[in-house]
Amino acid sequence: MNTPLNNNDRHCPFSKELCPGICIYANILKNISLGLIAFDTKEKTVVFQNKTAIDMFETITPKDYKALSAILLPEQIENIHIEDIPSQKTLRYGGRLLGYSVYTVSNRYLWIFIMDILKSLKSFNMFERLHICNVDLPSFMEKFLPLVKNDLEKKNIKIKTIFSPDVKYTHVDLRTLQQVMLNIMINAYDALNDSEKPEIVITIKKGEGLIWINIMDNGCGMTWEQQRNLFRPFYTSKSQGTGLGLTLTKKMLAQMNGNIFISSVKNKGTTVTISIPEGQDNSSETA
Repeated sequence: MNTPLNNNDRHCPFSKELCPGICIYANILKNISLGLIAFDTKEKTVVFQNKTAIDMFETITPKDYKALSAILLPEQIENIHIEDIPSQKTLRYGGRLLGYSVYTVSNRYLWIFIMDILKSLKSFNMFERLHICNVDLPSFMEKFLPLVKNDLEKKNIKIKTIFSPDVKYTHVDLRTLQQVMLNIMINAYDALNDSEKPEIVITIKKGEGLIWINIMDNGCGMTWEQQRNLFRPFYTSKSQGTGLGLTLTKKMLAQMNGNIFISSVKNKGTTVTISIPEGQDNSSETA
């Protein structure tokens, strides 16, 4: 059954067209496990809030714009711009640790995507049933790099790749390897905020039955104290970080018989090295 909405000549926060009075999008999103809230900053109303978000903020009356915006957006939100970069934040609310991102749909609407971090961490078992197979690593990288290219170019970050020609296959779970690489690239991206000539260099070689991937940046680097605490859950040096990215990355790699090593020099840069098992050419199993 379609969900009726009050039109009042409003624009839909999904399609940006005039609201037709019936919202097929709401029916799809209202019961997913990710919390979703949409703010109309002009009318100062909550135009959408799904069941998961209502449950997360159970002590707040549903669609209470004043209360929800005070918690999620304590800063000024009247002058938003569609080109704004989504901001990632964390919030302790009740017994929950929430991680959320803010997106601008137009110069009027804000979307909030919210995840219960502790609940997700406790139920983190999707990678315990991995589909380990022989993955063509050069082909994987050829597909992966375009996923991050646009964000890198926006910050004028140069990316160089040096791949040993004898590297071909690795024996891993394809989706997990992609998430590992994405986590590491996000960290490198963040570290290059204040670099005059930001650069990321990726090298891949093999040895001792392993594939070795180095991701080097010339960013802000880390102190020895920061490096000591890198894999502690909820430890972060980022103002809006969750402190879970590297913890989960290490767990993902361990479940693929891989490992991660990090070395860094303050104000000079960081090198992240991951090792993953070498694979073999088996066309019936290759991804």
